[in-house]
Amino acid sequence: MRRITRFVLIVVLSSAAGSTPAFGQATASGTIQGTVLDNSQAAISGAQVECSNKETGAVRTTTTSDNGYFRFDLLPIGTYTIKVAKAGFATFAQSSELLAGLIC
Repeated sequence: MRRITRFVLIVVLSSAAGSTPAFGQATASGTIQGTVLDNSQAAISGAQVECSNKETGAVRTTTTSDNGYFRFDLLPIGTYTIKVAKAGFATFAQSSELLAGLIC
């Protein structure tokens, strides 16, 4: 019988401040990016990452790269929940507020 070990996914989040000028106007937006790691700090590739805005309900999804990296660009300022899932691992979820492009 094959035994599947379940690890908690660890997400290291960082963000970049950003204001993008367009025709003399500025739009406040930011980036949420991170690396998905297991308990031994090994990168998890192919994990599904979901970024959802709590106020608007808008959802974006992506898949982690070979080195566990993911990135969501041009996010409006707001409160977001990041959920990470991959078969054989426990699902991870964390909420953070994106203010002027910074995770608080």
